Amino acid sequence: MKKNFLDILACPIDKHYPLELIELDIKEEVYSDNNNDKDQAKENDNVNTQLKEKHSDHPKNEKNGISSKDKNLKVNHIQEEQISVIIDGILYCEKCSRFYPIIDEIPIMLPDELREKNKDLKFLEKWQKDIPEKILKFAKPWHL
Repeated sequence: MKKNFLDILACPIDKHYPLELIELDIKEEVYSDNNNDKDQAKENDNVNTQLKEKHSDHPKNEKNGISSKDKNLKVNHIQEEQISVIIDGILYCEKCSRFYPIIDEIPIMLPDELREKNKDLKFLEKWQKDIPEKILKFAKPWHL
């Protein structure tokens, strides 16, 4: 789950917003503003390099500094941003004391009757050293 996704999540039971995030396992990912992949980024770097090399050999257009041969060559500038992605974590509603696990980047925000008790308890046991006591001992729908 991308950390900025937290801005739109509310408790499905009581609609409380915002939910508290407990990060258990995170990774940092780099995203570009135009959603290009690494190959596209390399291609853009190559185009920039080609332009620099060509500019030194050809007369420049006074208006924009680009030679007449390069008028149709498009250069994309990529802005990259580092984003935190939650691999495993917990969303906690302070109003109703419910927790919702984040497992493999997916927040499991089901109502109590649709949740799998065994999976939730295994999750709590796996991360018990890193989970606050208010969740381990008192959270709904179940706790250790």
